[in-house]
Amino acid sequence: MDGEPDTCHVSRRILTDGAPVGYMVRDELGWSFLAGDETQQYVDDPANLEVVAIARMVERDPAIAEHLRVPVGTALVRNENGFAVETRPAAAPNPDQPVAAGELALSPLWSLTLPQPMHRRREGVSLVLWRPGLTLWCSLWDLPAGATPAEYVDRLPAETAAQRFDVRRWRYRDVQYVGYRMSEPGAPDGPPPLYGIAAADAGCLHVVAYFDAEATAREAGTLLASARIGTLC
Repeated sequence: MDGEPDTCHVSRRILTDGAPVGYMVRDELGWSFLAGDETQQYVDDPANLEVVAIARMVERDPAIAEHLRVPVGTALVRNENGFAVETRPAAAPNPDQPVAAGELALSPLWSLTLPQPMHRRREGVSLVLWRPGLTLWCSLWDLPAGATPAEYVDRLPAETAAQRFDVRRWRYRDVQYVGYRMSEPGAPDGPPPLYGIAAADAGCLHVVAYFDAEATAREAGTLLASARIGTLC
């Protein structure tokens, strides 16, 4: 395929466990193929993804071949008829919801990096970023008096310890992070959202990510991990 990627990332749920391809997505780095039932913790572990030739995947599952030239940013979900583009009804154009991409300043201090273009709008104190299949609610708060960023990040998830899962805790330079999944009481059916906190001496960023497909949890986690104070690097 001239000009097309000739390798891809494939979940070991497919290569080792024999699961069929249930979800395929093309981003700026190429194709990724997942079974569709992987957890965020699973896909975040590089040992669970293998780089293989796309030709090998076509031999394994010929149904993917006709979709390999779709545009970057396309995700497809398997159904009884093959693969269908993961989408929602298109939103009407709205000048109050411009599109953001790349580095996005949330405030004079906080920034996120968006791997795909997303619409943005204000809802009260929150900035809402959304594209078909993924919505992020972002809000900024002051660090409580006397609390360190590490104390703040460690304390909040402890309040819901019994309900949370797929917990990740890390630090990058002066920013402390935590991400975890949790089902909300009374929420409609679908993947449990991702909750995230990034905290530094200058303040705290809270993120809640809602998504239609379990595989999108990985992108939501990447967005949380891109939160930076000051200059992005």
